[in-house]
Amino acid sequence: MNDLVLYIVGNGFDLHHQIKSSYSDFGEYVKTVDPELYETVEEYFSFGGKWSNLEEALGRFDADWLLEDSSHFLIPYSDEEWSDASHHDYQYEVEEVVTALSNTLKRRFTTWVTTLQIPDSRSFSGPRLNLDRNSLYLTFNYTRTLQRLYGVPPQNVLHIHNEAMSEESDLVLGHARNPGGVKSRNDIPDIEDQDIRITEANEIIDRYFSATYKPTKEIIEKHSEFFSNLKAVEQINVMGHSLSDIDLPYLMEIANNIERDRVRWVISYYDKTSIPGFEGVMANLGIRVSLTSFVPISYFEW
Repeated sequence: MNDLVLYIVGNGFDLHHQIKSSYSDFGEYVKTVDPELYETVEEYFSFGGKWSNLEEALGRFDADWLLEDSSHFLIPYSDEEWSDASHHDYQYEVEEVVTALSNTLKRRFTTWVTTLQIPDSRSFSGPRLNLDRNSLYLTFNYTRTLQRLYGVPPQNVLHIHNEAMSEESDLVLGHARNPGGVKSRNDIPDIEDQDIRITEANEIIDRYFSATYKPTKEIIEKHSEFFSNLKAVEQINVMGHSLSDIDLPYLMEIANNIERDRVRWVISYYDKTSIPGFEGVMANLGIRVSLTSFVPISYFEW
């Protein structure tokens, strides 16, 4: 009887199979199909144009710059050009940008994922990985590569951030900056003396951070049965996942549901410079060094 293996699958897995699924690829897609959105992202996300850091950038949205950039719409009530129509101009400009960086960006992302070409067993000519179809899979990808190329039964695969079945799919895309820990700009003394237009614009900013937050706690609770069934796992193979901080709560939940002092971890890297960071993550999870090994993803090939 084979040991039960848990595969943790990240975007490096799809990239290994020649699928152009990186956030950088998504950035090029947006640049082509929606140049206005592309420019808005470039202007208000503090990521130096590095679309590979998109999820982290969602939490570093430069709200101060947006409010300053829109401030010329705050026409004083005493201004001779003032009219009732001016009362919502400032909030409208803020809302337009926030909608673009949340709703529109996510909609474009979902559409893009559905356009990715996923190879099947006949069309893929590259090196395949040695996967056990009867094992468990926790995938952070939105694609059906495991099912389509490797024939892994759908019931063995948990798409933790949901699956791109159509343009209407509700994919989880977000940052790790808990909005509950972000002080509202309206959390000030004498709020009643503040210009109502500023108050309403601040509320729009607050809603942005809530709308783009990745609710890992709620997602874990939703899939509690999957995590509680990991007690029999003997080995964990991490394929193409960066073990980033944004996904650390899921890794901690896995560690809490396995026998930490027995389960082996085999973690793939794209570049050896990632290994020290991986070692730090394992230490935070309480996993002994002797139970971990770091390999190129080609290690898993047939």
